[in-house]
Amino acid sequence: MNIRLVLIIVNLAAFAIIGGVILWRVFSLRRNPEPRPPQNLTPFLPDEELEGRKLERVLGIALLTTALIALTLFAYYVFEPNRSSSMEKQFHDSSVQRGAILFANDQSKAFDPTRSLLCANCHGVNGEGGSTNFTLKSDDPRCDPTAPVTADTPSYCLPVQVTWQAPPLNVELLRYSTDEVHDIITYGRPGTPMPPWGVASGKGVLNEQGIQDLVNYIQTIQISPAKAKSEFTKQLEDARAKNPGASDGELLFQLQCARCHTKNWSFFNPDNPVGPPPGPQGGGAFGPNLTGGETMRQFAGPTGVKDQIDWVTNGKPPNEQYGTRGISSGRMPHFGNVLTTAQIQAIVDYERGL
Repeated sequence: MNIRLVLIIVNLAAFAIIGGVILWRVFSLRRNPEPRPPQNLTPFLPDEELEGRKLERVLGIALLTTALIALTLFAYYVFEPNRSSSMEKQFHDSSVQRGAILFANDQSKAFDPTRSLLCANCHGVNGEGGSTNFTLKSDDPRCDPTAPVTADTPSYCLPVQVTWQAPPLNVELLRYSTDEVHDIITYGRPGTPMPPWGVASGKGVLNEQGIQDLVNYIQTIQISPAKAKSEFTKQLEDARAKNPGASDGELLFQLQCARCHTKNWSFFNPDNPVGPPPGPQGGGAFGPNLTGGETMRQFAGPTGVKDQIDWVTNGKPPNEQYGTRGISSGRMPHFGNVLTTAQIQAIVDYERGL
């Protein structure tokens, strides 16, 4: 039996006793309605009797009461830290349960049709990654993106339905801090299927506690760095088998970096190309352009390679400098927990050759 349950039982018993005394007093007055003289006018015991055994009993009761209070305070001092930790854990566990409900879809055990946001539809039931349909508007400069689609709309202005690859969330906190994940959920990813969920964005439905519930749940589905490195190494081996002429740096860039640094890569499928083709590798999209010597200028000088490896491995908090003239936005993930040192070196070498 935990201390919380004991405290509840003690409080209920105390309330029951107090309620019983009040009821007894009320009904006893009804049975004895005759008036009584005031207490200050009622004769009491003489001094001889008050200062004898009766006084000793009263003092004994007072001593026992004082000792009981002292023991109670000592017990409170001893058990309060554990009680506080227990309550924090209980609140965190409740938060995780709420987050699981918000994340779930109808394939999940925690699914609630009135509360679930169906995050698992895109990111997988266990956060292993997945895909979703997304309507891609034309970015042709000849088109008006606000114009309605009619029979006269040119084909190059028509929206296209694509299958967008949603990233795995079981490695999310290996690549981002909890604050960064909090902001991604709150404000979404503009131009992608990831909508803003936070009230703070002006478009979402979740308050701060709801966002934190999701973050806490995502923490519970994280795999270990060792397992993440093993899985991503297996992905690299599979990519080598399909593209024997490509370097490890190029393949790793496509697997880990291209979805942000190459336009249209998030839905590009060479076996079934749908929608506009991808832009040049590293040409920029959600992340900046890495071609045309941009990487060499950003990470220049004798420490350039070392600085870039540190940037890819550890990232930087928002508004901190990286490289020669970069100011971090906080959106760049860090890969030290999911890729090996050799793999990060291969990515850096490839990017510096773009």
